[in-house]
Amino acid sequence: MGIWPMTRKEAIKKVLRFEPVSPAPYNLDFTRPMRARLAEHFGNPDVDEAVGNCILPACRRAGRSTSAPTPAPKSTAWRAV
Repeated sequence: MGIWPMTRKEAIKKVLRFEPVSPAPYNLDFTRPMRARLAEHFGNPDVDEAVGNCILPACRRAGRSTSAPTPAPKSTAWRAV
């Protein structure tokens, strides 16, 4: 658990209920080249775990996709005539 007095999932749930949590859950995102450098630096391919990310690892453990949502197709209903 490290710096977390509870699981990261519990911390996120508390924040969503507007309850105080210390430290605040955070998530750092990196470009692919930076992620590779950090993996080498930490000696750990799981960079999210190495830097203490809360949100993406919790989503992955819950089986949720962490990639950007697919944009909806553009509608032609409002195009100019």
